[in-house]
Amino acid sequence: MEIDTSNLIKGIIGSLVRFLFAGAVGWLVQRGIITGEQGETLIPALVLGAITIVWAIWRKYKIQQRIAVALDLRAGATPQELDAALKQKH
Repeated sequence: MEIDTSNLIKGIIGSLVRFLFAGAVGWLVQRGIITGEQGETLIPALVLGAITIVWAIWRKYKIQQRIAVALDLRAGATPQELDAALKQKH
C-alpha cells in the first residue's frame, strides 16, 4: 500500500495551524480580551483566512512559474506546447 505523502503533509500542517490558532485564541480568552463565544467563532475564521492566504500565494507562484516557462518558448507557441514544457520542468 502506497501512502500519499502530500495529503499527509497537508493534514499535518492543517492540524498544526488549528492547534496554534486554538492556543492563541485560548490565550486571548484567558486574558479577558475576547469571550469564549467569540473565540469559538474566531478559530474557524482564522483557519479559513489562513487557507485563503496560502491558496492565493500558491496561485501567484504557479502563475509566475507558468509565465517564466512561457517566456522561454518560441513566439506563437500553443497552450499545449506550454503544458508540455511545464511538465518537463517538473
